[in-house]
Amino acid sequence: MPDKRGASKAPGSLSAKKGRPRAGGPGPRKAAGPARPQESRQARSGRAGRADVPVVGIGASAGGLEALREFFTQMPAGSGLAFVVIQHLDPHHESLMVDLLGRCTPMAVEQAAEGLAIEAGHVYVIPPNTSLTVKAGVLHLAEPVARRGVRMPIDAFFRSLAADQGPRSICIILSGTASEGTLGLREIKAQGGMAMVQDPETAQHDGMPRNAIATGLVDYVLPAGEMPETLLRYIGHSYFREGARVGEAPPAADELVNIVSLLRTRVGHDFRTYKRSTLVRRIHRRMGLHEVETMRDYLDILRGNPGEVHALFRDLLVKVTSFFREPQAWEVLAELVVPEIVHGAGDGGEVRAWVPACSTGMEAYSLAMLFAEEIDRLEWRCTVQIFATDVDREALDVARLGVYSADVAADVSPERLQRFFASQGPHFQVSQRLRDMVVFAPQDLLGDPPFSRLDLVSCRNLLIYIDPDVQQKLLSLFRFALRDGGFLFLGSSESLGPSEAGFSTISKKWRIFRSAGGRRGAAPALPPLLGRSSAAPAAILDSRRGPGVGELANRVLADRFAPAAVIVDHRYQVVYFHGEVGRYLLHPVGEPTRELLALLREPIRGRVRGAVYHAISKGGPAVVQSVLPDAGGPRPLKVSAQPLAEERDGQRLILVTFEELEQKAGPEPFSVSPGDEEVVRELELELKSTREELQSTIEELETSNEELKASNEEVMSINEELQSSNEELEASKEE
Repeated sequence: MPDKRGASKAPGSLSAKKGRPRAGGPGPRKAAGPARPQESRQARSGRAGRADVPVVGIGASAGGLEALREFFTQMPAGSGLAFVVIQHLDPHHESLMVDLLGRCTPMAVEQAAEGLAIEAGHVYVIPPNTSLTVKAGVLHLAEPVARRGVRMPIDAFFRSLAADQGPRSICIILSGTASEGTLGLREIKAQGGMAMVQDPETAQHDGMPRNAIATGLVDYVLPAGEMPETLLRYIGHSYFREGARVGEAPPAADELVNIVSLLRTRVGHDFRTYKRSTLVRRIHRRMGLHEVETMRDYLDILRGNPGEVHALFRDLLVKVTSFFREPQAWEVLAELVVPEIVHGAGDGGEVRAWVPACSTGMEAYSLAMLFAEEIDRLEWRCTVQIFATDVDREALDVARLGVYSADVAADVSPERLQRFFASQGPHFQVSQRLRDMVVFAPQDLLGDPPFSRLDLVSCRNLLIYIDPDVQQKLLSLFRFALRDGGFLFLGSSESLGPSEAGFSTISKKWRIFRSAGGRRGAAPALPPLLGRSSAAPAAILDSRRGPGVGELANRVLADRFAPAAVIVDHRYQVVYFHGEVGRYLLHPVGEPTRELLALLREPIRGRVRGAVYHAISKGGPAVVQSVLPDAGGPRPLKVSAQPLAEERDGQRLILVTFEELEQKAGPEPFSVSPGDEEVVRELELELKSTREELQSTIEELETSNEELKASNEEVMSINEELQSSNEELEASKEE
């Protein structure tokens, strides 16, 4: 995420341009009336809207007025943008927001009205006690919809903005309490739009900004006064100017292949099977955020910035989900499918379902709620096993915790919130009953074997991003995974295509199908879709060349002057040795191992373990001192553990260095003098070290318990995959 936090303004910043009011100055005040004297609001509200006018949605709550003033003071009138301000207002009092904002911007500021056509260079403010949406460039008012007694107008407008503007949609979240705006932000990101959030350190109330940032989808985190400059640079990029047309013109094949190859090397996921247009749009979006116009320049950024590789990976996964997404589809599923599945299992039976590409688990938990409601209605005792899989381990960690922000109240009914969730301050946590129904596990849907003997597969809004040929392979896998008569639940924009012959239709509108039986083996391996498979990316070609002078010098200097060191992963497995580490590590008796704790000499094992654990858990460096036994007497040893930028399996690697210190003249804590004072000093050091090791061991034990729980779920998933593979072999043998 490009973070401009703390960046100083460049010369000639927006506030210095001609015609701009000075920061904090009065500025020209605009009345709440129409922007054009000769044209009444009624006349303009009757016109069709202009879909080509870019609309920026701004959400704010408590403390938002000051942030809005800072923003509009720095925003020029000739940007070509229209702004819609959505703020929590007292439903029983007239709003003064139009007059207040009119004093700090040269743009026309007016209150939104039903059917009002949006125009560039205007600021529209939501009226009190209304819900505001936009469609085809026209504003629409409606009665406010409240969930659990809370109105959420910001989410409502952001969602309509995402549907209306698509990849050109832009949302800004300013100061406010709670978490409103987060759901709408997810919708805008799903459409390829841009999200900008006020720096929580500068917000009077940081609830809304922090909850938005916690989604991992925010593009910019800035003080309100610095947002206009970044916003104008963003809309000047070709990605924003071309909008939905981005991706239609084919890029240079080698550049796209190199980017996909780099992702496959760095994160281990192959995006060759994604639609070319999807890849190009998402890459161009990242290019717009970094203000580069060519893929070659962006490739250079990827090669030099591991964080950007991870950000692009997250963007391409399109991690957008919510509870009961498209509620009418879930109502049809609850009415026509869930009862039949539960009755088919019978009292005491087992229900099996699979949710591939589950993201943060909301879809899987939604399905679990439907099954729990039907089982309780029948007063049966059925076992529900829902396998939820995804390639993104960070999303799976969120799903396993089952803790979500309070804005889920917009998608989950009050009855279900009370029944299936526990309130934890500003968050909701799924009940243990739901959590026990779902098994989360990492899985590459395009490479790993599927599950089998399933009653339901729910794969929504994934196929639209996949190449049509690969879509058919996935549908073939789903058909294999389902038992005869099992159900397939797709997104409203997806279809079966040539695979329709293997399914009967339950609901054509909401894409619910039933397997017709006669399962077949899985399709062949995926073909390379982005150019020749033999094409070697530039990164691979570069690695084949001999070392340069600089690299040779670095290697010699490291060998001669760098301390002995090892690099370990988050499981304490040594992945690299450097220098003379034989003084600190010993190979134990038995089978060979690379586990650091097994290799370390006994006198220094506890201190080193504590340092490495601190570096892994806290994400920062740790330095400890210990005593190394030596023929000439004990020698003081300094051990450092430093997290590296490089990652393995989504976790940062740790560099552990060993540096022997000079024995100083005179008695030291490391001295072996038989004097009582020195003995006491050594015992105190040993006691302190033991306490630190004990605390470290306790924390490691707690962490291990959580990891064991996750590992148990992964083992269950692997077992299901093995059973599926066995059935697939049997099917192939029969054919």
